[in-house]
Amino acid sequence: MPIALVTNAAVHVAIFLVSGVFLLYHFTGGGFEGMRGWLFNAALNASLLALFIDFRLKAYKEAKNNPKKVIAASTAS
Repeated sequence: MPIALVTNAAVHVAIFLVSGVFLLYHFTGGGFEGMRGWLFNAALNASLLALFIDFRLKAYKEAKNNPKKVIAASTAS
């Protein structure tokens, strides 16, 4: 299974779960307002950025060391 497909699916599942939390707060009346909402958004964005950078560094480390092997693997599928 291609790594991009697995990563894409994982990101969509995570966003779906976070959206569920937003809907829960919305319908129970608390909501994310003001500074609390801003801080939650900042923490969520920082965690997504950290996950993306970690994935990028691990997935493309091989490309830096051996570009021909990665090109061959990407054209094989």
